[in-house]
Amino acid sequence: MIESIVNEIMELYTETTKLTTIYMDSSHITYPLSIKGLEFNLLMKYADFDELIHFLDSKFKQITTFTMELNTLHTFYTRNSFVYNIIFIKSSDIIIALIAGPVITDMPDKIAIDETLNNKSLPHYKRNEFSTFLNTIPLVSTERIKQLGKLLLLVSETEIQNPNLILQKIYGRKTYDIDIKKYYVETIKPEYETAELRNFYRFGINLIYKISHGDVNGVKEAIGECANLFMEMRTMEDNNRLLKNICIIIFSIACYSAIQANAPYEPMLYRLSKSLTKIEKLYIPGDIVSYMSTTVESYAHAVSVTADNSNYSLHISRVIQYIKNHYTEKITLKHLAEYIKINPVYLSSLLKKETNMSLSNHINLIRIEESKKLLINTNKSILEIACDVGYNYQNHFNTVFMKYVGQTPLQYRQRRGNRNYEP
Repeated sequence: MIESIVNEIMELYTETTKLTTIYMDSSHITYPLSIKGLEFNLLMKYADFDELIHFLDSKFKQITTFTMELNTLHTFYTRNSFVYNIIFIKSSDIIIALIAGPVITDMPDKIAIDETLNNKSLPHYKRNEFSTFLNTIPLVSTERIKQLGKLLLLVSETEIQNPNLILQKIYGRKTYDIDIKKYYVETIKPEYETAELRNFYRFGINLIYKISHGDVNGVKEAIGECANLFMEMRTMEDNNRLLKNICIIIFSIACYSAIQANAPYEPMLYRLSKSLTKIEKLYIPGDIVSYMSTTVESYAHAVSVTADNSNYSLHISRVIQYIKNHYTEKITLKHLAEYIKINPVYLSSLLKKETNMSLSNHINLIRIEESKKLLINTNKSILEIACDVGYNYQNHFNTVFMKYVGQTPLQYRQRRGNRNYEP
């Protein structure tokens, strides 16, 4: 009976708030009795669920020894800033934990995500899974966490065998589903901007990465993936002001990214000025988005041609550009040959003939150049930087760096004056 009531509460809470809910009790501390929302294996791998279990275990023991009051809200923060709201309820001799979460209060930037990935010691193929998981976690304010906790307390308070009782206290009637949703809308105002802002933040980070690597196709894909974001802003009110403002922000991001990637700054700034003037003269939403896409692609193209590839054949230019876009991954001659659709042996000879370097030399050179930027501009450890640029072991990275630069990564960092770094 209790399980069916708890599951009913969980289903309604998850449907209303879009948060994951979890049902555990003092007799099943290592595994949930029920879960609505995210998959349990993802929570275990990425959401610090082991910390939550340890917290629950200690609380169950406190309740058993009557040192903690039941039916109170507990908000638990993990080491990686995931947040869970928890309500403890006593039923017969069993203590029930009703959990809502995880949520996060701040979307971490790329550096923070990289640090988390490295701290978790995830293999490369797991990193995309973690990033995808992180993007599914609701981003909410601290105040909203409190409000969501109060709602959880409300639906589970005191008479869990009769959840309608709480609603009767509020509205004087028993219309369970409608009343909870109405209370949620009226009392806990949804943060409509949260999902939109988070999606735009993700889009911006992705755009910066693609432009800085001269990845024109990647820019097209990034804009295409966010089609819904731009569609929601396509209104004729006030001359599509909101849509134009978003495009202006994107132009600025693109211009800055291109200049940072060594594209000539004067043409980039002129292009920015020209695009700001042109977009104000457009009135049809489709035309605005199309012009934005073309303009941003042009910044990525400017970065791609900045590199001195003009003396190379089309095949080798494409190979070098591919390595620049994918240097963190494992790149093989066979894969590259399939990418540009020529024979691997022929590609190897062509690469050696035009550049006087082997494929491994090209990959190492690009990785070392990228690592130099991280050594000077960030406070990441040598191991973190090695992983970031595609090396699995720090010793290997040190050896390759010494071969191409003539000094160790630490010596390079210290001599180049990264004053903020503390070994």
